Amino acid sequence: MRSSIITLVLLLSIGVSWAGDRNRIIALGVRNFTYTPKEGKETVGSALGSIANVLITGQNTTQQPQYKDAVRAAIVRGLTSGFRTIATDMGNIGEQTNATFDYYVDATINNISTTTKTESITTTKNGVNTYYKAMVGITLQFKDSQTEEVIASPMFKISDVDVAWIETEESAITSTLRKLSAYVGGYCNRKYPIYGTILESARQSKDKQKEVYIDLGTNLGAYKGLHLTAYTVKTIAGKEAKTQVGKLKIMDVQGEDISFCKIQSGGKEIKNMLDKGETIFVKSTE
Repeated sequence: MRSSIITLVLLLSIGVSWAGDRNRIIALGVRNFTYTPKEGKETVGSALGSIANVLITGQNTTQQPQYKDAVRAAIVRGLTSGFRTIATDMGNIGEQTNATFDYYVDATINNISTTTKTESITTTKNGVNTYYKAMVGITLQFKDSQTEEVIASPMFKISDVDVAWIETEESAITSTLRKLSAYVGGYCNRKYPIYGTILESARQSKDKQKEVYIDLGTNLGAYKGLHLTAYTVKTIAGKEAKTQVGKLKIMDVQGEDISFCKIQSGGKEIKNMLDKGETIFVKSTE
């Protein structure tokens, strides 16, 4: 009995350490932004084509470099919205700082533009309404803060098919940058997921686990509807070997480090493992 208790305590402590080490906060220093719109050489033919397109479609696209600082702010918000990432805009703190970062983030903005269209109507004084769409395209570079080695170079593009027509240019820009922040935050969550363990059974049938509690909550940004994978970890020749055993969905976040989850797949295997007192790890997938 005593040996079983000791074994269970060791398994739990290993699980907490294993997940805790992987949930460390990643500090990002946002540095250089370059605005390099793709501008082709204009010829007489292309100029006439642009004019014809405006006449036919009533739409005209224009680069908007004055919004590049707003794009930068949207990216910083997105980087900070990740489960485990926090970003500092180094352009706002000056060169003299004691802050240390895991990675630097540089960006190339290749598109900040708005497309306008006009529609003739009979209910307004001037007879036309103008609508706007805003588009943006960027590439981020995550660089090791010690070596400057590029670790990742994700690209984000919000095109005209991703957004709706809006009545003012400023509102169109705001809507698109809100979407950009969400895209960047989603990337950070996939690259730096949160890890935890299944605490105990909440509900089970004769041969399947239906619901469980996990040790993730508000302290790491877990939310209702978050999907996770459940898996085991074994060490083989000094390497971690992971085996997925199921999928979970958070139904209710009940505290800083506890959430109630529904088992979406793998209920039979998860039940067998819990009955044996085995540690089951979980990882966010979105």
